[in-house]
Amino acid sequence: MKKVLIIYGYWKREYRYYQLFQTYLEKHGFRVKLMYYNFECYHEALTWKPDFVILNQISQNENIAFAKYLKKCGTRVIVLNAELVFLEEDMYFKYAADCNDYVDYLFESGGDRKFKLLCKYSHLARNKIKMMGTPKLDPYLDVVRKKFPITRPYQGKLNPAKKTVCICTSFCFSNGTWNKVKNNIAYQRLGKTRVESTARTQRELQRKFIELTKNIVRTGRCNVIFRCHPLEDSQTYHRAFDSIPEIIFDNTIHPAELFTAADLIIHRSSTLAVESWIYNIPSVSYDPIPTTIMPLSQFARFEKVIHDQSMLLAFVKWFLRGREAPFMVKERKKYLQDSFGFKKNAQSPASKRIAAFMTTIPVSDKRFVLHPYIIYFYTLNMLRILFFKKHIYEVIGMVKGPQYMKKVIHDST
Repeated sequence: MKKVLIIYGYWKREYRYYQLFQTYLEKHGFRVKLMYYNFECYHEALTWKPDFVILNQISQNENIAFAKYLKKCGTRVIVLNAELVFLEEDMYFKYAADCNDYVDYLFESGGDRKFKLLCKYSHLARNKIKMMGTPKLDPYLDVVRKKFPITRPYQGKLNPAKKTVCICTSFCFSNGTWNKVKNNIAYQRLGKTRVESTARTQRELQRKFIELTKNIVRTGRCNVIFRCHPLEDSQTYHRAFDSIPEIIFDNTIHPAELFTAADLIIHRSSTLAVESWIYNIPSVSYDPIPTTIMPLSQFARFEKVIHDQSMLLAFVKWFLRGREAPFMVKERKKYLQDSFGFKKNAQSPASKRIAAFMTTIPVSDKRFVLHPYIIYFYTLNMLRILFFKKHIYEVIGMVKGPQYMKKVIHDST
């Protein structure tokens, strides 16, 4: 039985749809493990000997080093990009030279134009690029929802007599610094000036969205849910909203569950808005700081874009009175199909297609390859036993302090 090791970066971002993907792999005869990305992955690759390792992306030095190690072990490396790269410029930064030197296959979503861009920028042969769709959208398919029904959240917290406005942010680099990302190949292409300018802009955008949310709550006309991106540092929002009980702050809920409660989505370049189109939920792009540093995503052309907060508050008031007409519904559905390869009534989920294709990929014999991280792992494990600790990260935390443990918990949950 072939083995598949799926590496995820954030539970809130990837783990749930990878669980669904796991069920399809198992139905096709694979043994599957899901694992949070850290140095323990080297130990797992050596001892479990997976035939395939699936990574979300390879755009950082540590990911490239891990892919290189896997190839030495005789493991097939697959990059499954469940997210959508929107612009040609994004392609240029995401697929820097050397990123895919150790990749066997790249599974992507999109149509012919996307495939041509990938051929241009990915540094992979055409036959290594497979346009399979994205498992991220599988939970929305009718055929999947029949097997995995979705429950309506926030029972007892939402006033059923009011509509619900969901405000979403996607400012993942607001706490970023050049020192944190200078080893990331993609950020090296951006350069220090642009990286630092992006961080400043995102901090200001956070402030604007917090202000907007508080002003919507003050109207008292609607329920308010605030969801930040899973990769954002949520502490900024906790400080702003914890004293305001009228705001439901939740960055752990799966979007498919969220959409059963939301009537309107307000965001800036969040793919959550694109996902909301599957349910025909209206979405508005709020762009209070128009800037070339962070241009709006390509899909904003299918939305109302509002720059002024007072105008947005007026629009929300108008929407709550039931005066919002359907907006570019056909165009949005076409965009979902062209960019994600998504049709709500499709009978074959992307996870199923990928699993079926993987059964045709030949595997090779595994080799024993030692790596410094494996020695590091066994050393820490011995210390864990000596100090009666439950996990090796607690041993590291004894040296690095509680802030280190706090970051580990934030990244892996």
